[in-house]
This record gives sequence, structure tokens and C-alpha cells, in this order.
Amino acid sequence: MKKLLGRVVAGASLAVVVAGVPVAVHAATLNLKQQINAASSPGTYISNDCTHAATDNGTGYTYAMSPKNTANVKQTSTGRIGGDGTSNCIVVDNAGSSAVSWTLAYAPSGAGEWTDGAKKYPAKGANDDAGQLTVNAAGGQLVKLSGNDTGVTKGTSATFSPIVQSVTLMSWTGTAGQFFKGKLHSVPVSQTIPASTPTGSYTLNGTTTLTSA
Repeated sequence: MKKLLGRVVAGASLAVVVAGVPVAVHAATLNLKQQINAASSPGTYISNDCTHAATDNGTGYTYAMSPKNTANVKQTSTGRIGGDGTSNCIVVDNAGSSAVSWTLAYAPSGAGEWTDGAKKYPAKGANDDAGQLTVNAAGGQLVKLSGNDTGVTKGTSATFSPIVQSVTLMSWTGTAGQFFKGKLHSVPVSQTIPASTPTGSYTLNGTTTLTSA
């Protein structure tokens, strides 16, 4: 016949020992709670790895245009922004924010001029003879890294001028809480260089801006 041995200790649970094996007769609940809030807003950055795990690798990047020689006539140089999609790209990251739309745009800074010291020529001239930059967002490569890309579209081709001050690279319209991370790369750009532009190493500063609503 088995004997039941019990002992009560103040502040402790009651246990019963059956043939030397303790058997719990009381248990307490212990829960964990995790709060996950919506991201404040979508973000954009230049990435140097362009993978699903891509992170902000810096505040900017310089893309080279095709070199030209001096000439007595206007010329057109070409290039691409957004890199090759492997070693460099533009990333948009919307981690389920409350936004129902966003737009990624590019615009030359300030007066929109290519400069080398005191030398300069326009990217936003009145016509192509004066110097104009064209960005063909539709010709770029848009790749989903994760999430849902429904409603995400590339922009169209646009030429900067005194009227056109920015161009849309990509945009999205949908419902709040949508998760999307994607990269844009290999966007064709071209610049008409005015006749008789002197030699130099010219730079055009610009910014990409992501706005959401």
C-alpha cells in the first residue's frame, strides 16, 4: 500500500509526493506580451548590396555619364542612375506603415546646373540647345525584394526645364498596412551639352525624395 506524504510551506505551492516522486498540484500562469506598431512612414535609401536584407549604406552616390570631347555643336551624353541592381540601387521600404500612397521623385538641386568651379551649363534649360537632362524612369528596372508590389509603378520619361522641376521615379497607391520592399536600378538618363562647353569635370547635384500620404 502506497503512503501519501505531504508538507505545506508558507508562500509556496502545495505538492504531493507519491512514492518519492513530487506531483505538482498548483501552477501559475506566466504570459509574455509583444506590441508591434506600424512603421511611421515609408523610407528610401541608396544600397550597396541590393538584397532583401539591404540597409542604408550611405547618404548618396555619384553616377558617371559618358565622356565627351569639346565641340562646336551640342552633344548628348548618356548614363544610368540607380546602379546595376547588384552593387548599387535605390531602395524603397514600406514596412506596413499607415500610408496609402507614396511617390519617389528625383530633382537636381538648386538652379539645376552642371558645375566645375566657375564653369557651368544647365540641366534645366529652356530647350535642348541650352542644356537639358532627361530621366526615363520607365526604362529602369523595378524589382520586388519582399512583400506585395500591387499598385507599385515606375514613372515615365521626363525632361527638366524651367517648368519641369522634378520627375517621378516610382510610386504606389493602395491601402494602409501594405508591406513592400523593392529596388529600382538602371534608369536611363541623357543630357544635352551646349555647344562650345569648355573642358572640365562637371557635377550635377540632386536628391531623391520620398513623400507619402
